[in-house]
Amino acid sequence: MMLCILQKNNYICTAYNKPMLQKTLNNAPDNVNLPSLVCYKPRLKGFIFDTMETRRCIKCGKIKDINEFRECDTCKDGFRLKCKSCNGDLNRLYKRTKHGLLGRIYNNQRATSRRRNHPLPTYTKQEFLDFCLNLPDFHLLYDEWVKSDYQKMLIPSFDRKDDYSGYSFENFNKFGTWQKNFNRGHSDRKNGINNKNSRAVVGVNIKTNQVIEFYSISEAKRKTGINHISSACSGKKIKNGNGNSCIIKSAGGYKWNYKK
Repeated sequence: MMLCILQKNNYICTAYNKPMLQKTLNNAPDNVNLPSLVCYKPRLKGFIFDTMETRRCIKCGKIKDINEFRECDTCKDGFRLKCKSCNGDLNRLYKRTKHGLLGRIYNNQRATSRRRNHPLPTYTKQEFLDFCLNLPDFHLLYDEWVKSDYQKMLIPSFDRKDDYSGYSFENFNKFGTWQKNFNRGHSDRKNGINNKNSRAVVGVNIKTNQVIEFYSISEAKRKTGINHISSACSGKKIKNGNGNSCIIKSAGGYKWNYKK
């Protein structure tokens, strides 16, 4: 809590470095020392005291320490009426509703677009909700997810036709489970269809100068059986047979580099 102190005959809020409202000071109870007043927002009329240690949660009815309640600027005494545990339970229940789940999916789409430098979704949140709630497949998948006791692998997931394009209704393929989308993405990366998270590598034979190229280090290892390709590309140190560390520049008779 933010205590206010007496400074040059004025009560100053240490959090905002502003005098407390005179109206608030005049409304203080007689049995409360004014220097013990706490001003959490000078613009609000309410005030709390530094002696406030507990309060009752209106949801569970339990009396808990004041630290179990989140601060709230719009609440009169500066704290929420529900404790952190009850607030968390309510949020968890809402996220498992259809609107809560679709809201999470939409927010994840926006976050993913920013992280990958893609355009933001071409639709608003409300347009996305209306679109998905009119799809029978979404309701079927949602019911299966609820029956599974909300298993992660069965969460309904938005599947795109082209992973290299942003989120739009035109690029929408279908709704599937999170597990199916995960397996599809893994298969596409393994088969070279989706290389967003892979770096192509080039190997040059030391004796014959033969050039071989692969779309990822994993593919190069699968097809050649050569280990330490990643270390050779990045110049990392590995331990040799004598237990000493050394920097390698080749592996399996090839000099390896990332494709530029």
